Amino acid sequence: MLTLGEGEPVTVRVLPEAGGEGMTLLVFEDGLGGLGRPALEGLGLTPREAEALRWIALGRRGPDAARLMGISPRTVEKHLQNVYAKLGVRTASEAAATAWAAVGVRRPAIRGSHVDGAEPLS
Repeated sequence: MLTLGEGEPVTVRVLPEAGGEGMTLLVFEDGLGGLGRPALEGLGLTPREAEALRWIALGRRGPDAARLMGISPRTVEKHLQNVYAKLGVRTASEAAATAWAAVGVRRPAIRGSHVDGAEPLS
């Protein structure tokens, strides 16, 4: 972890091959990080697509994400369709797993079983 100024932590994320151009992207975030929009934008998403994906990855459903974003559920669905196409996935679960992988977190397994193909944590 890096600190700047008065000891405030900064998270640095490495996103390889951002945008499919063979480049590595370093994302610097204030605080200890998490599932932030900057990291998701590094996957080639627009700010609104990243925000929609963030809410889905945090377990919200489309209508909940729409309410939190102040937009219609149909607009959220359109953002998510774009996200799926850009990430090469077919479901919200696959998109969420990709989002968590982008920030270096594997989705946990539920008591001896796999969750949507996630590997169990050891």
